[in-house]
Amino acid sequence: MINAMINNGTTKGSTKRLRKEGKVVGNIYGTDIPSTKIVLNKRDVEELIAHGCEHNTVEVNVEGKKYNAIIKEIQKCHITNNILHVDFECFNGDKVINAEIPVNYINEFVATKNGAFIQKEKSSIKVRCKASKIPDKIDLVIKEQMLGHAVRISDMEIGDEITILDSLESVVASINFAKNVVDDSSEVIPPTESGIN
Repeated sequence: MINAMINNGTTKGSTKRLRKEGKVVGNIYGTDIPSTKIVLNKRDVEELIAHGCEHNTVEVNVEGKKYNAIIKEIQKCHITNNILHVDFECFNGDKVINAEIPVNYINEFVATKNGAFIQKEKSSIKVRCKASKIPDKIDLVIKEQMLGHAVRISDMEIGDEITILDSLESVVASINFAKNVVDDSSEVIPPTESGIN
């Protein structure tokens, strides 16, 4: 859950002042609430994103009223990368929505102990399902039979209630063995016969 206050400020000056105070401005809109300007603590927003909630559902408490929502948009400063603005879209649990779910890699040691390395091709997967069914993450469990192969979305165990929007043939990870590099410059080239005496 993240707490928010209604933002009554309407000027650029008030927004700049809030940011100097360690706040992030934003909007919340959707089910049961009209578009409303809000203010959040910057540290709370950063923690929310660090825990993967950028792609998942989050409970937003606006001055005592709680809403189920997803983060619809995050605006950052292109110079400092500081978060400037966050939009939340509210919904009820039965609404079907699109979301982007992070991939959680499990048992990576299975690859390393066998001399293989994992090249992570996708960090998240786009899905569509009821808001109440959106998972926090989608697990990719590394198994020995995957070594030396590309792992595709179709190889993962994902619940039937979730519709995958990405191509099922999309490669999530490539698990390859380290190869010895051959130095071609060390190869001895036999002399060729020449007609010149």
